[in-house]
Parts: sequence; C-alpha cells; structure tokens
Amino acid sequence: MAGRMMCHGGYLNPAINMVDASLNYQYVPLAYRGLALNGPGEDLVIAPYASIMALMVDPEAACNNLERLNAEGFENRFWLFESIDYTPARLPRGRATLLIQTFMVHHQGMGLLALEYLLLDQLMQKRFEAEPQFQATLLLLQEQIPKTTGFYSSTTE
Repeated sequence: MAGRMMCHGGYLNPAINMVDASLNYQYVPLAYRGLALNGPGEDLVIAPYASIMALMVDPEAACNNLERLNAEGFENRFWLFESIDYTPARLPRGRATLLIQTFMVHHQGMGLLALEYLLLDQLMQKRFEAEPQFQATLLLLQEQIPKTTGFYSSTTE
C-alpha cells in the first residue's frame, strides 16, 4: 500500500537517494498509475507518509503496513522517515534499499491530518467545509479518476 496514495494533485513526491550541489535531496513524482502521462517509470520508492494518509481509506491495511515499516526500522523516535529508495540505479553497490533519513514538514502535517481524520471524526475537514470560500470549490473535490480515456481523432474532409 505504501507509495500508492494520491496527494499533490495525484502524485506523491518523496525524496530519493540523489542530492543536488547543495546536498538537498531530490524528489521524484510517483504518479497514481491511472493519472501517469509517461507510464510508471523505473522508480521504486516507498513513501511511509502515504501509509499514514491511507488510514483515511483503509485503516486496518494501513495500520498493518505502518507496523511493518516500523518493524523494518523505517522510523525513529520522531516519526517515520521520508522514504525508502529501492531503485537499483541509485543504490550503493550491495545494497537493496536506502533509507532517506529526513523529514518533510508538509508530509508530517498531512500524516497528522490523516490521524485527526480517523481519531477526531474529521474535525479539520469539517472546519474547512464550513468556510464559504472553500464551499465554492467543493465540487472540484468530487471529481473522479477517469476509468478510460477518450481518444478523439481529427477527421480531414
């Protein structure tokens, strides 16, 4: 389940085992396969915060996944680390995984909101829904992922 939840407009953006000249981790957008424009790609990255967010959808499966991530050492005393990179091209020789030992505050915040959703009867979501400005855009949140894509070819007369 980890790495399969949607956020950021259909994408997870976990850190990968690659840094820039300033030693900042780089990110790879992991698309929900139904929304991907370029196909799934070769990246294999687990984003533990996706499992936390999955508590809102399937609490039992997400909890099992979180327990597994904990048992495998993918968290510390603060919470779950940012990601685990399984992509062979980015791993040191002889390694099967690399734990990205950093925390992204907005990913932690999304996880806290998911816990709040589950434990406090969607309190923050209800607060947002009560705001008139938010109500004006509420219909956009009801959009569904297309089951198929329509293909239209232009005809020439």
